[in-house]
Amino acid sequence: MSSSDDQQYIKDEREIDQYRKDWEIEDHWQMRKSFMLAHYDHIAKDRLLCYAQLYVNIQVLQNEYDQALMNEIKALASKIPLANLKSKHQH
Repeated sequence: MSSSDDQQYIKDEREIDQYRKDWEIEDHWQMRKSFMLAHYDHIAKDRLLCYAQLYVNIQVLQNEYDQALMNEIKALASKIPLANLKSKHQH
């Protein structure tokens, strides 16, 4: 079984906008987009999309996940430029 499909990367940051969901509010989209912009070139697309959604869930809904996953998302989130974090949901 080939894993090439699992390892597709977003090739250009301009591709990211196509992943906005129709129902997604602007604040949540900007958080997700900022996460994706910070990592699109080194995290495979499927994982990136998942992690970006987890990031929003953690920040907005205060969801909690397995501690190892929480640590990974937190470490990745620390790489997001502060200028990109414009959400009302920040504390």
